[in-house]
Amino acid sequence: MSFRPLCSLPLLLSITALWLLCACGSDDTGQQQPEAMPVRVWRVETSTLPNMATYVGEIDAVETAEVRARVEGYLLERHYTEGDIVEVGDLLFTIDPRPYEEELRQAEAALARNKAALANAENDYRRFERLYRQKVVSQSEYDAKLTSFRELEASVEQAAASVQNAKLSLSFTQVTAPIRGRIGRGLVDPGTLVGKGQPTLLAEISTLDPVFVDFSVSEREYL
Repeated sequence: MSFRPLCSLPLLLSITALWLLCACGSDDTGQQQPEAMPVRVWRVETSTLPNMATYVGEIDAVETAEVRARVEGYLLERHYTEGDIVEVGDLLFTIDPRPYEEELRQAEAALARNKAALANAENDYRRFERLYRQKVVSQSEYDAKLTSFRELEASVEQAAASVQNAKLSLSFTQVTAPIRGRIGRGLVDPGTLVGKGQPTLLAEISTLDPVFVDFSVSEREYL
């Protein structure tokens, strides 16, 4: 004899719903909740920034002086080390001064002779001037002494100028620095004949402070 329980459909649905509710409501206490992740925060602000760019430039001296031989002669000595900082008036080169010393001695001797001749001519002129006033000598004789005196005066002035020129040429045998700055390599070695025909370039001096910085900027970037 078999036994089959008799259940109604509404009762069966109620039991099924109760079972599902219990299954969904169960809490798995064995799982750990994840921790909160740290987050970085930046404040966004507005500000004025410079318009910057990078260029390839070349440093150039504000002033560059060419050191040249102003007289002809053999270069005897170089008195500096290449790359040194030199001051105004520092001795850089020496050109053989002997020919110019001789020229100076000759010019001074010529000046002395002319001065002696002028003194003699002046005495004659003064004497003939007195005689002319006394009507002892003629007008032509007096004029000749006056002319000789004036010519010797001019000769003395010319001789004096020659002495000054000889002194100037002699001073040019000592080549000095015209500006302060860094001097480059020597372009002429001692023993070389310089200054023949044109002033020979011996070296160059460039200033260091301040300096120029040259670089190119396109028109678009400039605008």
